[in-house]
Amino acid sequence: MRKGLLQGANSLFVRDPQKFWWRRFVIGASLSVVIVASAKGQDWLHQNNAWVPGPDGTSVRSPDDSPQPTSLTWSMVPGGVEQSNDSSRVTKDFTEMGVSGLSSFDDYALVLEAAVDAWASAADITNLGYIAETGDVPIGPSGLLFEDRGTASGVGHIRFMAFDQAGLGGASALAQATPIPEPGTPVDNGYNLSRAGDIRFRSDAYLWDDLLGQDYFLNIAMHEIGHILGFAHNSVPDSVLSAPYTELALGNGDIAGAVAIYGPAGGTAIPEPASLMLAMASMVCLTGWRPRKRMPV
Repeated sequence: MRKGLLQGANSLFVRDPQKFWWRRFVIGASLSVVIVASAKGQDWLHQNNAWVPGPDGTSVRSPDDSPQPTSLTWSMVPGGVEQSNDSSRVTKDFTEMGVSGLSSFDDYALVLEAAVDAWASAADITNLGYIAETGDVPIGPSGLLFEDRGTASGVGHIRFMAFDQAGLGGASALAQATPIPEPGTPVDNGYNLSRAGDIRFRSDAYLWDDLLGQDYFLNIAMHEIGHILGFAHNSVPDSVLSAPYTELALGNGDIAGAVAIYGPAGGTAIPEPASLMLAMASMVCLTGWRPRKRMPV
């Protein structure tokens, strides 16, 4: 579920239907899978990745609680922002990533918006929209707690940012995400709490300039958002949280897991596949529908 971009952000996105054809595919594919996916997720066991955003977007809760909706905002940290405890780690402009097919800040924002929307379409998750950051809010240990983020704070609950490899401490990963730490665990400390919700892309990764760089960027964005929402890596073939990270839409397991934690999209029950097929068969009988003959080509 999505409420649209926050006021004042519409001018940021100049939509080009030809250039971003895949965006409609991502949302449409996710929605189509939701229709046939079982809310029980019998064939997929949720992988807990610590706590998850709470119902009102200003709290966190255990993913083992009963399904509850959530709502969240997102933002992009501009280039030139130093990490509060290490001035050698400075964010890069997203355009410095050089992703194939993307050139402007708007282009990158559209892909990230599509990634957030993919999850919002799968379960009772509301995308409250984009918040434009000014670069004044620190990142790192002095960053805002997840519960304190949102419209009034000037940063999103999910903060996307880019660093070169040195800025990521030499990490070779394509991207990193800091999930919400589970209370009382060794990772439940101020450092991680202030970074919970942060997604860090490696700006100088080798695959961005590949012909499929735009696809990789979309998939990796969906993958890292999945971590923020409470999912760890798995081995489900069609999941965006499993290798080889080339899917352009959420898989059945991703959707079943999201529904198990946040409830079905729109807060309505998802029919079992058998029930759905029966309903479709009834519609055919009632309408007297017959398939048309295909013309030769």
